[in-house]
Amino acid sequence: MLSTLVKIGEQLLDGKGIWAQLTSEPKYSDDKTNWVCPILFDCENGRINILKDQISRFKPEDSSIKFRYLNTELWGRRGKKCALTVEPKNFAMLEETLFGKTSGEAGTMTRTIDEYPQLVSKSIYAALLEIQKKLNSERAKLDMAEFKKELSFGKDDEAVLFYSVIKSAKINNGQQINLIELDGYDEFVLEKFGTQGSGQEGIDYVTGNNISDVQEANFSGRYNIHKIFQTTASNYASGFADFRKNFQTNQSTIAALDKASEYALSKLQTRIAGITHIVIPNFLHKDLDELDIEETELFLDRSSELLFKYSSLEADVERELPDTDLFWLNYIAFESDGNSFKVMNHIKDVNSKYLKKLTEVFASTEGKFRSYIGGKLPFNFQSVYYMIPSRDSNKSKNNPALHLFKDILEQRKIESAFLFRHFTNLALCHWYGRYAAFPNIRKNDSFDFAIKDAVFKYSALIYALKKLNIVTMENKESEPLENQVQVVKSDFQQRIDNFFEKMEYGTNEKTMFYLGRILSSIAYAQYKKGHESKPVMNKINFNGMDVQSIIRLSLDLSEKVRQYNLHRETEGNFARFRENFNEKQWNMSSEQNVFYLMAGYSFGLTKSDNN
Repeated sequence: MLSTLVKIGEQLLDGKGIWAQLTSEPKYSDDKTNWVCPILFDCENGRINILKDQISRFKPEDSSIKFRYLNTELWGRRGKKCALTVEPKNFAMLEETLFGKTSGEAGTMTRTIDEYPQLVSKSIYAALLEIQKKLNSERAKLDMAEFKKELSFGKDDEAVLFYSVIKSAKINNGQQINLIELDGYDEFVLEKFGTQGSGQEGIDYVTGNNISDVQEANFSGRYNIHKIFQTTASNYASGFADFRKNFQTNQSTIAALDKASEYALSKLQTRIAGITHIVIPNFLHKDLDELDIEETELFLDRSSELLFKYSSLEADVERELPDTDLFWLNYIAFESDGNSFKVMNHIKDVNSKYLKKLTEVFASTEGKFRSYIGGKLPFNFQSVYYMIPSRDSNKSKNNPALHLFKDILEQRKIESAFLFRHFTNLALCHWYGRYAAFPNIRKNDSFDFAIKDAVFKYSALIYALKKLNIVTMENKESEPLENQVQVVKSDFQQRIDNFFEKMEYGTNEKTMFYLGRILSSIAYAQYKKGHESKPVMNKINFNGMDVQSIIRLSLDLSEKVRQYNLHRETEGNFARFRENFNEKQWNMSSEQNVFYLMAGYSFGLTKSDNN
């Protein structure tokens, strides 16, 4: 994975090297036109002003390096500022850099250069002294609010960087010049903040090669995924006996990894089960030379859109992933305190070909179940997330949906008991209105339609997992119903049989389904009598129902059939139930019993099945 990140970083740097590591991007909006603005320090006329006729368009990935917008973390909060290019949020650093904190104090950059005697003869040092000498009384003119008024930008324009220009008879033959272009500036920055030439011979941790200039891998900035490899707390570096030797590389590789981190954090993120993950591709070493960043990013974005997002479907949306060479993906959720990254969840080594198959299976399942689950929104991981109650989805330990998705993506076997257990949790949430406890479950004022949606989305999930061959169906009895009462099948019964075939229902599943049909008939009869709460539903224990509970329920339902004179509506379903319910040989779990009971109860609520 590190080799892939290095290759990505090298392509993004495109020869920019260490300056990409030392600089950072300012805050800007893609919805606005962003500008880079020069501030003239006119030592000849004693003025500080904006050069309105020399502003230029800000170019991401380029302007920060061109105008040397140094990462402010290079000197830290209390360090000596060396900021000749600033953004609005840290504009005050420019005054401190040039004039110091208080009157009569030398600028912090001047005092920093004093630490390097070989640089005091350079033009940059002379320019800083000249500005302080000639313009210290004008330092109050470094007022960003006034500069913005002078620029008079409209609401769609924004100044995102300000850089320093000097005009002095003593500098550059009296011609104005950017301070960062003066002799000695780059040398000073590299000497002070770079680490080139400080390495020694050793093994490069990333490449495995013996090279002449390895050093400990210290990464720039606080918000950097490579802070996973840190020494202040137990994490991925906890097994290293000597951190410096075990994770060492050269400066160019560190710069590439820093750039790849910046890219991943800004471009390669997705949300899985309510938690933000970065998506890190991993190519075989032999394929790295052919790595195409744009093609890879397109694949990652498309897979995230199809699997992890929940937005209305458009008829012309392409539901397949683009073809690509084989590679692997890692989804990493993390927490960061600014000093280190803590891995919360790691979904490892997801094959790109398998990911393509996943999208195809879920799209196919969506098509087959469209009449049951609707077709306006996609059926994917995000819709499944809304089916699995999670008390605190921001914590991976309390997020069962995240555990399920990890198993699916890593192609691990999934026990059906897990699915039925969380179905009953969902049923309880809807029945008792426990939405405050489970923020990822959407409130539904109609229990009937909530349970219908739950049943058929869980059915669709089970169907998809079967197609992927990663679900274990415990106590599966696949034999058809025996001694079934022969009746002329209605269109509705034919639709039930088609559903049985699609879901591969066995005898026990069908038996509970038919008991659910009886429950539905009685609930509907009660509703027509004005009992809108359908009291018969109180006889269901949504935590789970064992064999004795099923027997009691069947007797109670039989009594209700007589009470409401529903013999004609329920006779066939009771016959199927009684012929095939064998309490001595019953082997379904209590949660499974509730699921298949609710499948029968809610089947008629689907519009396509109620024609």
